[in-house]
Amino acid sequence: MFVVSSHADASDHRAEVAFDDYPPYHYWIDGSPVGLNIDLINEVYARIGLRPHYVRRPWKRSLQEIESGEVGALCAGMKTPSREKFAYYPSRHLSLETNWVISLADSGLNVVALDDLKNLTVGVVTGYSYGPSFDSMEGVRKHERRNEKSLIELLMNKRIDVIVGCDLVIDHFAKILGVQDRLKYQLKLSSDPLYLIFSRAVPGNDQMSESVSKALSTMVVDGSYQKIMRRYSGMLMMPTYSIASDYWPPFRMKGANGGFVGIDKDLMEEIGKRLGMKFVWHHKPWARCLTDMRDGLTDVMTGIAYTEERNAYIAYSSSFYCELGPAFYLHDRSLANSIRKYEDLYGITIGYTRGSAYFERFDSDDKLKKKAGARERQLIEMVLAKRWDALVGTDLQVEYDLARLGVSQKLFKAKFTPKDRIKLYLGISRRSKLLRRLPDINAVLDQLIKEGGVENIVDRHLQTLDR
Repeated sequence: MFVVSSHADASDHRAEVAFDDYPPYHYWIDGSPVGLNIDLINEVYARIGLRPHYVRRPWKRSLQEIESGEVGALCAGMKTPSREKFAYYPSRHLSLETNWVISLADSGLNVVALDDLKNLTVGVVTGYSYGPSFDSMEGVRKHERRNEKSLIELLMNKRIDVIVGCDLVIDHFAKILGVQDRLKYQLKLSSDPLYLIFSRAVPGNDQMSESVSKALSTMVVDGSYQKIMRRYSGMLMMPTYSIASDYWPPFRMKGANGGFVGIDKDLMEEIGKRLGMKFVWHHKPWARCLTDMRDGLTDVMTGIAYTEERNAYIAYSSSFYCELGPAFYLHDRSLANSIRKYEDLYGITIGYTRGSAYFERFDSDDKLKKKAGARERQLIEMVLAKRWDALVGTDLQVEYDLARLGVSQKLFKAKFTPKDRIKLYLGISRRSKLLRRLPDINAVLDQLIKEGGVENIVDRHLQTLDR
């Protein structure tokens, strides 16, 4: 982070600005300062008649010296009650940051609330604020390091359980270390403004804070602020949204590094690329995904069938992107051949995934001997073990899974095939901020369907299985 010293010689309109590496906001390349906040500082100081002179200074030391008045100003800090006791804040912020709890993708951890951090070792940068909820939390073992790169290295070596940090900064260092695919973004902590902060111990800094506020406001009005932000739009202006999902091959599968792969992952990456947004995936049981959508704890679900009940809390895409057929699979070939109409299902035990919708008659039929499972893999295991007679699922998904598991010759498709078709949609929580972008998502999805992009994604994954 920066420090702007008020002890510079005012006669040559110079001001010392010190900062540590916090890319892409501000950092050093070959001895030269670069980044969003550097560009903003240069423009702000030019408008108030100063020319910054940049030097390197650790963040923790900067905080101590801003409190004592040894330096005049500190840049890109969050506003906290403790800092306001010794610092002035301009009325306008410089930039924004979003902080996350991040784990290894294959850690097995599931952090969906702050209480899940209790009894974990959490890596943090010394002196940083990550929002009032996290900062004031008790019962968390905080392991401090000087910068985000050190935190990532500790996480890779499994010396800590999770780290906390700004997604853009963590992404930057993870790419340098070549480990971006090994990280899992678990819980969004805060999205907060970063300010240029002025020491109360330095005379005249109240007026300096006001001057910076006016300069920033003028930049917003004349468009120069937006122009600078657009230079970094690929990194800084990309909003992040969460997707909750279970594993459902070939649409959503666990990759080699623990993250998601599959048809839905490729589809959402393409939508995100075209709309300038990114998505973070979270693995949860299907029923839990629906609950989180209802409560607004997640933004998106993929591969979701329409029901009136879900429509109360989920806004669906205007078009479906894939269509599947429900089917029944049994461990007994002769029994499978004997099931030729719906009524033949009575008397056998049928496994289904809790929370899933198949077709209306089946979903609402209380006379069938239905057994709920948490995921499709469990259904297959129960039928293979002859604990249940049959399972219901979507044809493409079940047959892909059976082939992948090498058991295609052990389960048999019933002769009876429902005429109903299951249409797969994208769903947005009605309590999500992403809801206002649904028209844009619809337009991109329709374009992908029209140009054959969705079909190409599906074919690519099916061909992978054939090989």
